[in-house]
Amino acid sequence: MDDSESCILVGYSQQDTPPPGDVGAPPESDEISDIMREVENLRAGRGDVTPQPHLTFPLSPNNLKVLEEKFRDDWFWNEKLHWEYSGLTAEFVIKMLSQPQQVVVSSVGFNIESQFEVFRSASDDKVAKFGQDFYGIGSSHVKPCYEGLLSKRCPDLSWAHWGHSFYPGLVIEVGYSQTRKSMENRVFDYFYGSKGKIKIVISIDLKPSKKSKKASIEMWKSSVRRQGTKLEIDYKLHATSDFRNDDGSPNLDSGVRFTLQEIAPDAPGAEGVGNCFMEITGNKLYEALCRGEKSLAAEERGLKEAQSIEIAPPRHLTLGRAEVMEQYPDLDYQYD
Repeated sequence: MDDSESCILVGYSQQDTPPPGDVGAPPESDEISDIMREVENLRAGRGDVTPQPHLTFPLSPNNLKVLEEKFRDDWFWNEKLHWEYSGLTAEFVIKMLSQPQQVVVSSVGFNIESQFEVFRSASDDKVAKFGQDFYGIGSSHVKPCYEGLLSKRCPDLSWAHWGHSFYPGLVIEVGYSQTRKSMENRVFDYFYGSKGKIKIVISIDLKPSKKSKKASIEMWKSSVRRQGTKLEIDYKLHATSDFRNDDGSPNLDSGVRFTLQEIAPDAPGAEGVGNCFMEITGNKLYEALCRGEKSLAAEERGLKEAQSIEIAPPRHLTLGRAEVMEQYPDLDYQYD
């Protein structure tokens, strides 16, 4: 698909979305310094055991360019930090994966890859070849190709097909209590920003709350129609279900299902894999979430126990200089 083609988004009201830069922001220097300070805190390991789901900062598009230039050759920024930028709301977001999120992401990633492996080793050569051309991208950045609107998304998991596009065909997000508007903005970025090349977005919402233990999964799909030189891009919510109920019990009938063909419909051989189904089941999500929560609880207990234990400093640190030199004559001990 030619990047010069213009796009029309069907069923989407531009009035529902604030224009770029519509969010009030502090002076430019404060915007950048606040983010840089938080990045350095994370680099140094200064943070809570139970981090917030994400940290959000107002940031103008021009200041994003300044920030990227400052960290252009920084390994932590480029390889370790999970961050996003929404041109729709002029917000910079640092994604902070909690222990439950990490366990769910790992479980879903393993599950999807296991299903791909089944297709890659299928007896049907066409299915095997199509499956072998899929590759995992992980949480690498996805840059929507808007005209004049800068955005960057960082999905938790994604897969692409060599014959389909440099954009992933399947994107998976694992988050905490994302509002409907927030999720719609993300879906908009993925589908419209990729000109419809991203075909499926799956959102797993863990929804932690003292009143409810509900957790859900939903699947969005995009479709593209060509009208002369224009593309009409439509997307819809195709499936949604709770895999954990309010009381914490599992919903075993939950989950989502899709085909290999739906992930990469334009790739060579796609017509032969329309019956090759993949799925994310509610019971596996439930088990992974419970494991993650138990792991987090154990980590928090361990931290509290460690903090409650008073550890005496080494004896030489409590001595004066003369006493140290007398007891440790060979020690090269320097005082300020």
